Amino acid sequence: MTTEESLERLERELRRTKKRVHLLSAVFGLGLGAVIVLGAMTVLARGFTFKEVCAKRFVLKGSGGEPGAKLTVDKFGPMLYLYDNNGQFRAVLGVNNDGDPGLRFLDEKGKTRLGIAVWKEGPVLALFDGESNKSRVVLKFDDHGPVLQLGDEKGFIRAALSAPEEGPRLYLSDENGRQRARISVGHSLGTELILWDEDGKKVPIR
Repeated sequence: MTTEESLERLERELRRTKKRVHLLSAVFGLGLGAVIVLGAMTVLARGFTFKEVCAKRFVLKGSGGEPGAKLTVDKFGPMLYLYDNNGQFRAVLGVNNDGDPGLRFLDEKGKTRLGIAVWKEGPVLALFDGESNKSRVVLKFDDHGPVLQLGDEKGFIRAALSAPEEGPRLYLSDENGRQRARISVGHSLGTELILWDEDGKKVPIR
């Protein structure tokens, strides 16, 4: 075999080897693409069948990036916050660490104006003023019956009306929160009026 024949034979072998390499590359590429597609399809399929999503916080935002709602679990418990167009949260629904559910409504300044909760003692509804942030009206129901309380800007209860099983009662207090008068109507004792002075001593009724 001459040198030219040897070179021609070597070139044919190189061309056949190059074709095999191209064929193997194509087969490998198709196989890899199929694996990727199948993997993506599997992930998508599983995504549509997820039964739960675990996260510490979910935030829903508007078209401008402003917050609209936030669902989170903080140190007080699970909370759902709803925001207005100015980014101020105006309503909060949550369950505290004691297991008591509650709902708060706030004004545009971020102060609580209305609160609703279900304590272990019973349901409670509270109305707050816009200045002192104190509850001024509280309506609740406990084991003794319904109770209505009226408070001042300092947080003292100035008047309370209750209706226990023994009969209705009305309590009146001074600006320091000291009870000064009570009137009650009982089933067995009848009507009773008691007055106290500023030192807590009963005042005789003449």
